[in-house]
Amino acid sequence: MDVHRYVNQRTPDRHLPVLVVPALLLVSVICGAGLGVVWAELMRQDCRMQSACPGCPGIVCFELAFSADAARSMLDRWGGPGIEAAQESLRLDGWFICCYVGLIAALAQLPARLRPLGGGEAPHLGLAPGVWTRAGPWVAAAAGVAGLLDVIENQALGRIIADHASSGDRLPLIAGLAASVKLALVIPAALYALVALVSVIITLRSARSRPRLRS
Repeated sequence: MDVHRYVNQRTPDRHLPVLVVPALLLVSVICGAGLGVVWAELMRQDCRMQSACPGCPGIVCFELAFSADAARSMLDRWGGPGIEAAQESLRLDGWFICCYVGLIAALAQLPARLRPLGGGEAPHLGLAPGVWTRAGPWVAAAAGVAGLLDVIENQALGRIIADHASSGDRLPLIAGLAASVKLALVIPAALYALVALVSVIITLRSARSRPRLRS
């Protein structure tokens, strides 16, 4: 498979290193693998919380508590083991943020870097080709903003856990707003990245099925 033939040759990109596409694919693989590992550990911590308090709200409900009373109620129901699991989840979430931001950003850049042999655009699955490729950098930026909001949210949640007996509504409100905007950004960004991955797979499979051009 000659990936170099698929590097976009348009003027803005032609001076990019020829290894940009393999590099983006490598970043995607590394971040995707890391995301899977961290996700499995986060699920293990969620199981710990459920074992400590069967039927209690999970960490996502805690993120969206929005008020001190709701946050305190969850923490009281979790008890010591559940709170420890929540704290461990927040620590792991730092790695989760790095992985999902890196994965989405890398995949979002790929459609603009590939094209089929003979010119044209990479498959865009019904979207206008120009809109499809130009959206990539904006999607990557949205993932970065979502990651920053996730960090803010985690800091607020950590402070709520550390001092939940006397914390007011400000921190739960900050955490809830940050989590809401984060989800509003990361869900469509992740969908774009998934479609971009399918688009790239179609492009590369098409490359393998075509005969090489003779020079």
